[in-house]
Amino acid sequence: MEAKANLLRTLLVLAVGLEAVAVALFGVGLRTAETQTTTPSYYKVEDLGTLGGSRSWASAINDSGQVVGYSYLAGDQNYHAFLYKDGKMTDLRTLGGTSSVAKGINKSGQVVGWSDNSSGERRAFLYDSTNGMKDLNDSIPADLGWTLYEAAGINTEGKIAASSYGNTTPDPSIVCDYESGMGPPVGAALVLSPTTTANYEVQDLGHLGGYFSRATSINNSGKVVGFSYADPCGGEQPFFYDESADPMMRGLIMHEARGLYNSGKVVGYVQEYINGMCVDVGSGNDCWRAVLYDSATKQMQYLGDLRGTYPMGWRGVFGSGCKWHKRLRRRGRDVRYPRRFLRG
Repeated sequence: MEAKANLLRTLLVLAVGLEAVAVALFGVGLRTAETQTTTPSYYKVEDLGTLGGSRSWASAINDSGQVVGYSYLAGDQNYHAFLYKDGKMTDLRTLGGTSSVAKGINKSGQVVGWSDNSSGERRAFLYDSTNGMKDLNDSIPADLGWTLYEAAGINTEGKIAASSYGNTTPDPSIVCDYESGMGPPVGAALVLSPTTTANYEVQDLGHLGGYFSRATSINNSGKVVGFSYADPCGGEQPFFYDESADPMMRGLIMHEARGLYNSGKVVGYVQEYINGMCVDVGSGNDCWRAVLYDSATKQMQYLGDLRGTYPMGWRGVFGSGCKWHKRLRRRGRDVRYPRRFLRG
């Protein structure tokens, strides 16, 4: 799995810089994905094309090299989820609306994501080559009160990390926006487990203190990452969910958790501030740091910089002699991040 970690990390880096088209990288000369332990010396870059528009974005890749994401259609007014396999990009279409995005794919080729329906409402979907795109809301008990608006990942057992709203009642006395009188944001990260009746059991993963959580990835062991509000009106914090742990959901000291490996390692990034000031990498008020968190050792590793060594001016932030850095790694509670609100 280490080769895949290196491969996926490169994909993430490229996705930031090359937003014109979706790309896939394939290590040349790999023995196998499971046995390779060092990064290949070079990669072959393949342009996946588009669905007729000017841009496409890759979201996930499975062990067979099948890629999912989304692409603008001709005219760049709407975008659709795609599945790329056997050298061809296929339009997965929508649930009746104008747009859709594929977020995850498993080894069986099942694809999950979100799509607008004919009423313009965002709904989570499951796609396979036999049944096409299906609204996952039709496969959960209607009396639960959940509305699934996104599916972010699917593992080899067909378990799905999804996000929902409904079935959460906040304290009516809490007001988060006094001008509008709006109460706390509500929503829940869920795991959908397939049953023998072709439907899904729904498991609510809970929250970190507020009334809102959202899932972003699931691994083959059923562990989940995402983010949750730490208080009713905000305080967004990434989480790691492990049903065998106590507590099952615990907060991560990073700005966002983007991916989860089968080993339990989490890839994401942090925003770093010292005395309220952004730690500048060298240009443009850049506070972002790529990190790798090991859930087994509970240690966070900084992934470094594409320029090789840390530029002058912020090398000390990561040095072992920096007291702030020691507190970050030992306690995981000494960094405060600005609050962010729910993104689309």
